[in-house]
Amino acid sequence: MALSEIEKLERRYAENPQGLTFAPLAEVHRKNGEVQRALDLLGTGLAIHPDYIPASIVLGRCHLDHGDVHAAEAAFLHVLALDGEVSVGTRFAFNAY
Repeated sequence: MALSEIEKLERRYAENPQGLTFAPLAEVHRKNGEVQRALDLLGTGLAIHPDYIPASIVLGRCHLDHGDVHAAEAAFLHVLALDGEVSVGTRFAFNAY
C-alpha cells in the first residue's frame, strides 16, 4: 500500500522534528483545511528556524486562510526582509496597500 503525501511527511517529521520537513507538512495540512495543525507545526518549526522562508510563506497563507490579514502581512513582510526578491511576499505587500 502506497503512503499518502501527508503520511510520508509525517513520518519524515517524526524521524527528525528539528529539520525542515515542518514547512511542507504544514502546507499539506493547510491545503487539507487543517489550518490550526499547520500553525502549530509552524510555531514549533519557526522557533528553531526563524529565517526559513518557505515556512514564513506558509505561515502567511495560514493567516490569510484564517482571515487575519495583519498577521499574514507580518509574515510576508518578514519574507521580504529576508529576501526582497520573493514574489509571493512582494505580491502580498503591494496588494495590501
